[in-house]
Amino acid sequence: MGRLFLALTALLLIGAIACTDSSSTSQPTQATNTTPTAITQATATLAPLPTDTPIVVGGEASLLEVLSPDDESVVTEAELVVVGITLPDAVVTVNDIEAEVDEDGEFFAAITLVEGPNTIEIIASDFAGNEASTVLTVIYLP
Repeated sequence: MGRLFLALTALLLIGAIACTDSSSTSQPTQATNTTPTAITQATATLAPLPTDTPIVVGGEASLLEVLSPDDESVVTEAELVVVGITLPDAVVTVNDIEAEVDEDGEFFAAITLVEGPNTIEIIASDFAGNEASTVLTVIYLP
């Protein structure tokens, strides 16, 4: 029994030393979060993304982010691939043609341009009824 008491005392003492901040001489502060941050973050990353949760791009929520082409860009090829990001289960159309959306939410659609300015309308919608759209102008100069 004496050895058990010594072992428990040593463990408590080691734990107290490990939890003490040697650089601070102020009074101890009260813990405000009872769940360790690492566990909270791990749980959050394991949770599935609901269909009505928009993706976050640059700190702003967005159902649609077009990566290419840039608005008012000039191209020399008639075939153009529109690329962007949305929710994995969203439906995206580019000039009324349904784009392919992969499991990560990246979409792409190939369109054929006519000489001169071309209007490209991109619409994304999810099953919750949310919709986002953008209109780009791309100039084709052969």
